[in-house]
Amino acid sequence: MTVNNEQKYKISVVDVDYYKAQIECQAACPVHTDARGYVLSVASGDYQKGYVQARQPNPFASTCGQVCNAPCEKACRRGEFGNPVAIRALKRFLTEQYGVEAQAGIDGRSVGLKLMDMVAPENSHTWESFATFKQAGEDVKRKQAKIAVIGAGPAGFTACHDLSILGYKVTLLEATSFLGGMHVLGVPEYRLDRRMVAREVEDILSLGNIEVKTNMTLGKDFTIKDLKAQGFEAIIIAIGLWRSRGIPIPGAETPGVLKALEEFIPQTNTQVPVIVGKKIAVIGGGNTAMDVIRTALRLGPDGVMAKGPDIDQARRVRELREKPPLLRGYAEQKDKLMGITGKGVPRVPEREVHDLVVEAWDEMLADEVEKEDALEEGVIFHNRVGPKRIIVRDGKVSGVEVARVARVYDDQNRFNPQFVPNSEHVIECDTVILAIGQMADLGWIQKEDGVEISRRGSIVIDNATYATTAPGIYAIGDISIGPRLIIDAVADGHKVSKAVDEYLQQKRAVIVKRGFMEKIPYNNLPHYGMLNVQYERPPIVPLHARIGVAEIEKAYTEQMARKQAERCFMCHVQTVFKGSLCIMCNGCVDICPENCLKMVSLADIEGDDKLDEVIKNEYGHSLSEFKQQGIDIGLIAGQGSVMLKDDTACTRCALCAKRCPTEAITMEAFWFEESLEFENAKIDHASKTKELNAGAIR
Repeated sequence: MTVNNEQKYKISVVDVDYYKAQIECQAACPVHTDARGYVLSVASGDYQKGYVQARQPNPFASTCGQVCNAPCEKACRRGEFGNPVAIRALKRFLTEQYGVEAQAGIDGRSVGLKLMDMVAPENSHTWESFATFKQAGEDVKRKQAKIAVIGAGPAGFTACHDLSILGYKVTLLEATSFLGGMHVLGVPEYRLDRRMVAREVEDILSLGNIEVKTNMTLGKDFTIKDLKAQGFEAIIIAIGLWRSRGIPIPGAETPGVLKALEEFIPQTNTQVPVIVGKKIAVIGGGNTAMDVIRTALRLGPDGVMAKGPDIDQARRVRELREKPPLLRGYAEQKDKLMGITGKGVPRVPEREVHDLVVEAWDEMLADEVEKEDALEEGVIFHNRVGPKRIIVRDGKVSGVEVARVARVYDDQNRFNPQFVPNSEHVIECDTVILAIGQMADLGWIQKEDGVEISRRGSIVIDNATYATTAPGIYAIGDISIGPRLIIDAVADGHKVSKAVDEYLQQKRAVIVKRGFMEKIPYNNLPHYGMLNVQYERPPIVPLHARIGVAEIEKAYTEQMARKQAERCFMCHVQTVFKGSLCIMCNGCVDICPENCLKMVSLADIEGDDKLDEVIKNEYGHSLSEFKQQGIDIGLIAGQGSVMLKDDTACTRCALCAKRCPTEAITMEAFWFEESLEFENAKIDHASKTKELNAGAIR
C-alpha cells in the first residue's frame, strides 16, 4: 500500500501474481528458482528435496552455487534487517550433497539429473523447470526438425538441455575445444571447479539428442547459409562477447598491454604462460577486473597458475563414463584434487598489482565481497583516477600516466569522466591489462543472412522471443543484450527454447498459473527472535594458502548451513483476513511489532478495477460509481472498514493471528505451479524492431 498526495491509500487486491511477487528472492531470480524453498529445506534437513528445488529451473545449479552474483540475495527482505540470507552459499551446500559434484557415488545415493524424475516440490514447478519441459514434451506430439545451437556456454547449453527434453535433435557447434564457454575460459579456476563444470556438461549431454562439434568457428568453418543448406530449420546464436574493449590513449598498442578477455584470462585458464612483469596495472573496476587482479597475484614465476584439474573435454567425457571410486564426500575429494596449497607454487613475493578505477570505491561495479577480498590479498587500489597515456621506454611499458577524476558522469548521466586539471601523475608498471568492457565480434554476418545489427553493434532481437530479423534465427546470451550474469544466460536459454518450439510447431505456448493457500501451524513459522541471528560468511581459506588454483571460499558445514537457513522470513506465508469474523477490536494492529497493519475507512482508499469489483460485490456500487453518482462514500464508511497490510514490513511472526480472539486472521502458505499449454497459431517470431537499447547490462 502507498499514500498519495491526497492522503488516500492506494491499495492492491491480492491475486496469484501479487503473492508470487511477495516471494522476492524467487521473483528476482532470472529463472525464478524457488530459493525460499531450498533454503527452508536446508533448515529442515531435507537436503535432497532442497537440491531438486534448486536444480529444477537451472541445469547449472552447481556453477551458480559457487559463482552466481545472486540477484536473489539483493532482493531478499531479510537484508532490510541486517544481511540477507546467504542463498547462494546454501545452494552450494545442497549441490555438494546431491549435485553433479557428488557423482562419485557418495553413500550410493542418486544425484544430479537422476533426481529430476521426482515431482517438482512446492513452488519449484515454474514454467522454466525441468518438470514443465518434460511434461510439455510428453503432452504434445511434435513435428521433428533440425536445430543448430552455436556456442557451448551456459545460454547455448541451456537451450540444448530444454530442446532435448522436448524431443528435438540438436547440433551444438563450438569454436574452441572446450565446452562450457565463459565457465571454462572466462572465470578463474580458483573460483570455479573445472571438473564440476565438466560434469554439468556431461549431465546435459546424457539427455541424448545432442551432437557436439568442437573447433567449429562461425564465419570461418561454416556460415549461416551453410547451416540452412544442411536443413537446419532453427538456428540459435549463443556465442557470447569474447572481445575486450580497447582504450583510445597513446601507447595502448605497445607489447605488454594485454586485453583481459582475449588474452589474459583465457591463457591463464588453459595453462598457457602469460608474460607479465612484477608491477602490473589493471584498468577497470568491474568483476572482470577483480578476476584479473586476483589472478595476477596467483601467477607463478613462469606466468602460469598452479595447475588444476584437466579441462580437456574429450578426456573428461571418457573419465566420467567410467565408474568412479566411492568417496566419503565431495569436499574431501576436491581438496585432494585441487589442494589448498596451490600445488606448492608460491606467489612472486615482489609482484605488485595495482587497480586503476575511475569510480570511487563505493561506486565501483564490482561486488563488495570481491573488492574486500582483493584488498585483503594485497591489491593496491587507485580510485577516481583515469588513464591518459601508457608510458613507453625502449619499446616497453614503464608506467601509466593518470589524472584525478572530478566527475564520472555528465549532466545527461552518461559515462564521461572529467579530469582535474594539472593532476597528472605516473603509476609505474611493466604490464598493463585492460578490463574495461566486452564487445561482440559480428564479422560472420553476411548480407544474405538477413540478420540486422543495431547502431551500437549488437544483433537486433525481439525482447520476448530473442528472434532476429531473419525468420528462424535467434540470438541469446551476451551477444544479444550485453554482458550479464551466468544465470541471465540460463534464462535466455529457457526463453529461446520456448520460442523455437512455438516457431517449429506453429503453436503458441501459454503459461498457465495455478495457486492455492494452505493454513499452517504457528510453530512452523519463524520466531521473532530469529532477527537476532547474525549472518555468517562461509569458511574462507587463510590468506597464506590463497595461491595457485586453491579456492577461496569453502562450503558451509551442516551446522552452519542450517543456522543460516533459519534466518529466512518465509515470504510465501501470508496473513489471511476473514472480514466476516472481525469484531474490529484492533488487537492485531496494536501487537504488530513492525506496524505493518492499519484499519481505515473506505473513504480513505483508492485502487484499480479489481478494487472496484470487490467493493461493488459488497456494497452494490464501486468506488468510482459512488463518485460518479455523487454519493458520499462517507455515508457507508461506517458499515465497513478495510484492513491494510504492508507486506514489505511483515516478518511473518504471526503475533496478529495469535492475538485475534475470533480467528479472523490465519497464517497460510501460498503455493503455485505453472505449466505450458499450447494453442494453434501462426507464429512468425522475426523481429520487427529496427533498433534496441543494447548497451552493457550488469
